[in-house]
Amino acid sequence: MDRLLGATPVFTGLYYQLNFGNQGRIGWRTKPCQRYRQQLIHMSALCSHQLEDKYNFKAKVFHAKDLPDKKAYQAAHGSDLFIRDIDEYDRICKVEPFNRSLQETETDVMINGRRRDHGAERAQLEEFEDGHPVKSNPLAWWTFKDCFDYLDRHDLERHPLHSQGYPSVGDVHSTLPVPQDKWFEYGGERSGRFQGLKNADGTDKTECGIHVGGHDAESGLSNIRA
Repeated sequence: MDRLLGATPVFTGLYYQLNFGNQGRIGWRTKPCQRYRQQLIHMSALCSHQLEDKYNFKAKVFHAKDLPDKKAYQAAHGSDLFIRDIDEYDRICKVEPFNRSLQETETDVMINGRRRDHGAERAQLEEFEDGHPVKSNPLAWWTFKDCFDYLDRHDLERHPLHSQGYPSVGDVHSTLPVPQDKWFEYGGERSGRFQGLKNADGTDKTECGIHVGGHDAESGLSNIRA
């Protein structure tokens, strides 16, 4: 984190992708840079405004394209798109808004809070991933307990949904509480995410699309989605 704090004023194209979970809250100590949050179906929308007020920043909000609110989204795609076509749901709600946000903010380096102890595709995560933009994963080698210790040491608020049993913040329709004795196990933090969801190939879903490697033909960005 010391390297991240020191690098923030040096780069002009820094972009902080956050979901307001514990690892996202660690970034409040960084100096101002672009911050992104998604809207409509993500649990982060439930508490984002209070954090913006407390820490004196304004996140840039990107909706699904041409769909300014949940009502408009459901009118266009229904309430069960994530069941009917999970890839299309990811494209509309996650990938396209996120890639558009990277383009509009002219991002060179995208900072995020992924860690190895999340497991699955993140198990071999390195601190930097080459691509356009470069991904910075400053917490790659941290544990979930390290995140709590950091918040306590610097008097940063924990996520309010922790008190309701949610160690990880995901979509409202596919995120369940996790028994607290499993929170600090390997992969335990995200074990309540993507409940009942499968990828198109039948494998268990563990990512929403924005952290999947590869080249995105629509946006011209790499290292975001296959």
